[in-house]
Amino acid sequence: MKASHPWALRSSSLTRPAISRRRALTEFLRPRFEELSQLLPTMDRLVLRFRKTEAGTRFADSWKAARLVRDLGQAAAPEPHQAVEPTP
Repeated sequence: MKASHPWALRSSSLTRPAISRRRALTEFLRPRFEELSQLLPTMDRLVLRFRKTEAGTRFADSWKAARLVRDLGQAAAPEPHQAVEPTP
């Protein structure tokens, strides 16, 4: 099988190590994200102290905007499966 892109996997034998690496990275990163999530409320309160100057206010506004999570919707629902009558 010829890869259409340089990053494309060239054989299915390369898939298992890639999956294993991603899984290991996920397991490594998950506790760090949880740790960071616990720090963010404290950082949010600290950023409020910057509002004493115009530049600090812009920084605090940018921080707040960056912390917003925008829900852009969901993937389209799958179309219901249409049963096809077999042809005799």
